[in-house]
Amino acid sequence: MIAELAGRHALVAGAAEGLGRELATGLAAAGADVSVTTRHDDVAEEVMANSILNECWTYGRDGRALRLDLTDLEAVVEAFVQLEEELAPIDVLVSLAFDPPPAGAPGAAPGDWSAAIEAGATPAFVLARAVGPSMVSRRSGLIAAVLPPEPAEAAEAPLRAARAAVVGLCEGLATEWAELGVAVRWLSEAPADQLLERLRPDADGGATP
Repeated sequence: MIAELAGRHALVAGAAEGLGRELATGLAAAGADVSVTTRHDDVAEEVMANSILNECWTYGRDGRALRLDLTDLEAVVEAFVQLEEELAPIDVLVSLAFDPPPAGAPGAAPGDWSAAIEAGATPAFVLARAVGPSMVSRRSGLIAAVLPPEPAEAAEAPLRAARAAVVGLCEGLATEWAELGVAVRWLSEAPADQLLERLRPDADGGATP
């Protein structure tokens, strides 16, 4: 499976019930120390993150739960620096932070576009900026952004734009950082076991079959 993860530090950003829990516990079962973050600076999300972390601990692994707003670059950078100092460098970052607001009516207003980009694409940029320099300095690491399927409805144009922004960011960073030992990819939502198989350095990015 993903034996390369044994003894590594994986972080699941934007972890929540369902896929977030399954990925985090799957990484712990594979031998990784697992940390998790919320999507928003929210008490209910913090409770869920701690519940997920507690389940990861049952595998005998270490980790932390961080309550963060993943659109706040300064706060995320500060938290990740502290996390790496207290535990270990982050070797794998899995982002489930794509969280745009519900689609509006056809012919979306400017506010719909900005809200979709802020909630959908900004976290991917923030996470890459926060963890990328450390990975590049060590010439080792993997960043994977898990995205929902591309919507087909015209009313969801802002969602498509936000999703395309994350895809473009991942593909651009993949090219830029490949020679520096850091893999960056985006993955379409799929069952956790399929996604876990894609968290190998030699796996392809892009849409999961």
